Amino acid sequence: MKKKIVIAPVNNDSEEKVLLATLKDFPTEQMILLVSPEGIVKAESFRERLEVLGIPASIVRVNPTKNKWEDYFTAFADVLDGMEKERVLLNIATADRISQCALTNAAHVNGVRAVAVIDGEIMMLPILKISFSSVLSPKKIAILKELNKNQCFSSIENLAKSTRMSIQLASYHIHGTDKSKGLSQLEMVDIEEGRSRTRVCLSTMGRLFMKGYLR
Repeated sequence: MKKKIVIAPVNNDSEEKVLLATLKDFPTEQMILLVSPEGIVKAESFRERLEVLGIPASIVRVNPTKNKWEDYFTAFADVLDGMEKERVLLNIATADRISQCALTNAAHVNGVRAVAVIDGEIMMLPILKISFSSVLSPKKIAILKELNKNQCFSSIENLAKSTRMSIQLASYHIHGTDKSKGLSQLEMVDIEEGRSRTRVCLSTMGRLFMKGYLR
C-alpha cells in the first residue's frame, strides 16, 4: 500500500490527537497543513511534532476573504493540483464547521477520500465524484458566463436579454423542472423572488466553476 499524503486544516482550536489519529491506520509520507491566520502558531507546533515522528509537514496558509467557505475550497483544490488523488487523504476532523463543509464538498468534487475522527476512531466518508460539466448544457454555461461578468441581474428578463434567450428559456435553465435540474437546484446561482421580479446572482459554487475549480 502506497503511503498517503494527508491534508488537514488547522485553526486555533485544532487538537493534536485528532491530527495524528490517521497515522495509526494510514502509513503517511507527508502531511500538508491548511492553516488559517489564527492557527499559524499551532500549525508550527504540529509541524515540529510530526517531524519528531519522521513525517515531513508543510504549511499552506489560507488567504482569508469574506467567504471562508470559498477560501478553504480553493486552497484545497490548489494544493491537490498535480497530485495522485488516490494517494491523498483529507482529515476534516481538525476543521471548524464551515471549513469542514467546504472541504467535504471539495473532496467530493475532486474524488478524494476524506475521513472524520469520532471518539478517536476513524470514520471513512464516501467518495462521491461529482461532474458538473456533464449536467451543464451550453445554454446554462452561457448564463453562468453572463453572471460571471455582471455577478447579478435584477430580473430574469434582463438576464434573458443579455444572453439572447427568450424569458421562458432563461427561466427554464434557472429554475429547472422535475426532470431537469436548473442552475438554482445545482446551487450555481442564488435567486431572490420579489413581488414581480426574480433577482439572479452567481453563487459561490458558480464562481468556483467559472474559475475552473469545479469540472
